[in-house]
Amino acid sequence: RNALTVVGSILCRSTFDALKKELDYAEYGGAPLLGVNGTCIISHGSSSARAIKNAIRVASEFTKTRVNKHIIDGLEEYAAGRKSEGS
Repeated sequence: RNALTVVGSILCRSTFDALKKELDYAEYGGAPLLGVNGTCIISHGSSSARAIKNAIRVASEFTKTRVNKHIIDGLEEYAAGRKSEGS
């Protein structure tokens, strides 16, 4: 450690804290399970109460914003485009 690394770590602390929060799985709670007809969020088996709370929040957001409908619409548009290319 020297003075330059100490000053550098102080200046970068807020950036590292923000990055840590962004990469923290408990902040998101889980990941969506795609391919099911509904909203399903998969969480780690040892998830904390905070992670479960956030998984429920994410599931609610997915439902409110109709993510499945957007995926279906996108796939239908893609399939229609592929069909017209093959004609």
